[in-house]
Amino acid sequence: SGSEVARARSVGFTTHVCASEAGAVDVGGERAVARLDRLGLVRPGTVAAHAVFADASDRDLLADRGMGAAHCAAATMLLGGTSSPLGALRDAGVAVGLGLDNATLNATADMGAEMRQALMFDRVAGTGHARATAHEIFARAAAASSRTEPAEYVLALTLTRECLDARRVGRRDACWGCFR
Repeated sequence: SGSEVARARSVGFTTHVCASEAGAVDVGGERAVARLDRLGLVRPGTVAAHAVFADASDRDLLADRGMGAAHCAAATMLLGGTSSPLGALRDAGVAVGLGLDNATLNATADMGAEMRQALMFDRVAGTGHARATAHEIFARAAAASSRTEPAEYVLALTLTRECLDARRVGRRDACWGCFR
């Protein structure tokens, strides 16, 4: 599987987690994050894209295991999301970066626009004890969603060079908004 390849090569991967209410729980009733944990995938280097419908136990598990999250504000709003998970994830201690989701929801892959959307979304529909600041949003746009110790963000480019190169030559199927 993709996760086994990632682990064997010591690289991370991103998976969509709790992007919808229905997607937060599998058909057997198990929470999606708990299932990923049972499979050994909730770990540093794995990034939970979205996490909009992650509950408190999901967020605590992500934080405890060092798995980061990618907040995709524009995609969440386009899909009808009514709350920004940024504050709740931050308050739980989850390392959060900004993500661009995919070309069907964010065709321009414009991190500047995503930063603005994340700031506005958090201010009008935020969770957690405090609203995001422009400084925090900028830092999260540059943060890889992994950490070596609590509250320490590792700076990295949000779009990899491969993504930028693919975009330059018109490949729309490239790894939009990936974290490495």
